[in-house]
Amino acid sequence: MRNPISTLFLLLFIIIACNVSAQPDVNKEMFKYQFIAGNTASRILYLGKSHSFTLEIKKPNIKEQKSDAATSNQHYLLFGKTIFQTSIIDLPPIPAKMILTKLTYAQQQEAIEGYITYELEYFRNSLQTDVKNLSVKSFDMGTRRFVIWSLDAKFPETGGISSNQQVYLTTLCFNKMLTLNSVVAKGQSKQSQTRLLFEIAKSLKTYNIANPLVL
Repeated sequence: MRNPISTLFLLLFIIIACNVSAQPDVNKEMFKYQFIAGNTASRILYLGKSHSFTLEIKKPNIKEQKSDAATSNQHYLLFGKTIFQTSIIDLPPIPAKMILTKLTYAQQQEAIEGYITYELEYFRNSLQTDVKNLSVKSFDMGTRRFVIWSLDAKFPETGGISSNQQVYLTTLCFNKMLTLNSVVAKGQSKQSQTRLLFEIAKSLKTYNIANPLVL
């Protein structure tokens, strides 16, 4: 006769195994962008098949902004004099033994620095733009590494706003590199736009479900 406790553990093992095998691999996750406007705050959602992450911007009258320079992974918002952008790109392949959700600070830093190097090469080689006064600073919230970086360069006009300075904040979300970006417009400073990105970054939440709105 089978021990009832052994039978219970066997059933639990089967249930867990089925759930794990049915859940798509986070390394292959694809995310769809969604913007939900509100009166005093708005939300940005990235929705996948079994994972998602969200951001909140506590500003009134936020509008989506089209840009001729934007690609399918770039999305612009306009509020006041601020042009704000979010973008995601795939992380480069990592060794199979490494778990994306358990990367060390050093591993996250290495991935982010590689992305920043790629972007700087794009500015210099593709946009033919000189990059000056590059600043890179790292900080952590929980188990997540964030890197704030800023630079001076000549950028295309977006939403009627032109600037020679921009601030970026980059972190990892599952298998994607998430970057928040703001131009430094006339009357603004790098410090004010850095604070803005920091406040938005603090709202970042990740979920192991496809749509957090059902919670």
